[in-house]
Amino acid sequence: MNKKIATRIIIIFIIIIAVIIDLSLWLKNRSLDSNIPAIDKQGTKKFEESTGWKTYKNNKYGFEFKYPSDLKKTKNEYYYFDLANDQVDIHIDITNEKLNVDNIKSPIGYVSKEMLNKIIIDGRQSYYFGDGDMGVGGNSYRIPLDNTHTLMIWFVTEGGVYKDEDKIISTVKFLK
Repeated sequence: MNKKIATRIIIIFIIIIAVIIDLSLWLKNRSLDSNIPAIDKQGTKKFEESTGWKTYKNNKYGFEFKYPSDLKKTKNEYYYFDLANDQVDIHIDITNEKLNVDNIKSPIGYVSKEMLNKIIIDGRQSYYFGDGDMGVGGNSYRIPLDNTHTLMIWFVTEGGVYKDEDKIISTVKFLK
């Protein structure tokens, strides 16, 4: 009788160890990307477009978005262009690389997958994350344009929040 109980305990122990090993391997190999909840910025916040909003349109890369008229378009040596007023600097850049969740960079360094939030922008899976340093920064968006280019829109403010961010992001449309 004692031999049967000991054998059963050993078998149960082996099964538990096998399940733990299998579960840990599954968790290790599973893509973290699949656990990032998707948010659809299109239509999530309906707004009445303020009179005088402007449209930025880029035919070369096939996208457009609207922005408040008090934002002024300026050149920047680091980005494609900036939109700015006294509340925010919005850095717009087009990188010559396909959007890759394993290789998203910010001016501060590489972005870990744990920082990413998945969103759908005009039907395309995109990502955003908090980006900044020493109290200045905000959300930075990475939006695929095609197989070789990614659109970056980075809202930089003191305190990290720009009141029209969701409105601007909700107007991003693809022309191609």
